[in-house]
Amino acid sequence: MPSRSASSAAIRGRDAELVVLGEQLDRVRSGSGAVLLIEGAPGMGKSRLIAEGVRMAQRLALPAGIGAG
Repeated sequence: MPSRSASSAAIRGRDAELVVLGEQLDRVRSGSGAVLLIEGAPGMGKSRLIAEGVRMAQRLALPAGIGAG
């Protein structure tokens, strides 16, 4: 069986955060704007959570991407 990379593995212990992401994406789909602030200490999984949010948006046919500066 092929191994899964960390970015494709299921997120564990972030159920509440994933619910909030889903709710905000539903708001966006209905025409409302939304902003989420994701903060925390280094290594807490912020980038992984954002990547999952982008995947959720793409599954809903919403344009999404990640940028860094």
